[in-house]
Amino acid sequence: MPDQRRLPFPEDSVSYKYYLKEKAVEKDEEEDEVLLNSSVIKNANGSSYVEYNGAKVMVACIGPKDLAKREDFSLSGLLKIELSYCAFASRASRRAPSKTTEEEKEQAQIIEEALKSVILLKRYPKSQIDMRVQVICEGLAETTTMAAIVTACGLAAADAGLDMYGVVIGAATMGTFASIMPELNQVTGILSVAENIEDEMKAVNKRAQALYPAIMQHLKEKDV
Repeated sequence: MPDQRRLPFPEDSVSYKYYLKEKAVEKDEEEDEVLLNSSVIKNANGSSYVEYNGAKVMVACIGPKDLAKREDFSLSGLLKIELSYCAFASRASRRAPSKTTEEEKEQAQIIEEALKSVILLKRYPKSQIDMRVQVICEGLAETTTMAAIVTACGLAAADAGLDMYGVVIGAATMGTFASIMPELNQVTGILSVAENIEDEMKAVNKRAQALYPAIMQHLKEKDV
């Protein structure tokens, strides 16, 4: 047992902080935490893994591939989003294993509509592109999770070499999510429960613009 009568440090000791030449820079509350990785699934045409403010998402891009049914023929390519959550993805409670929930269907539809304005589907007639999204850990808010999904889908599409109008980025506050193409300054999707949507969109767009250099640097290093 340690000697309780002895101090673990000399009585005349001084904190090391007094000798620091510069004060530590506190993290900006508006700064997003993001981790990007691509080509993480070998059997997929393109794939990605993204962490965004606590949310963790993995996406596999399959295609373009021939349509499975002749009645689905289209001069423009079809985009299909398959979204599911891991049983342990929820921060509140464990999800029961079941079929796709209504929440997942609604989120998949929002993501699909957002990406249709990004991918040049007319370049892929008679073809289908599948985006299989796996949410490993959801964010503190639904908006954060949606932003991570959009960014991951955009990275997976770029990794697959799909023709796109530009890089798409998902960014969010606690009340608003938006899918944004910073190069064209266009919003392709939005989900908000905020009262002052104008101020919220300014904050979300600012975050998307701040993430853009990191994503472009990642794509450059991957030579995508």
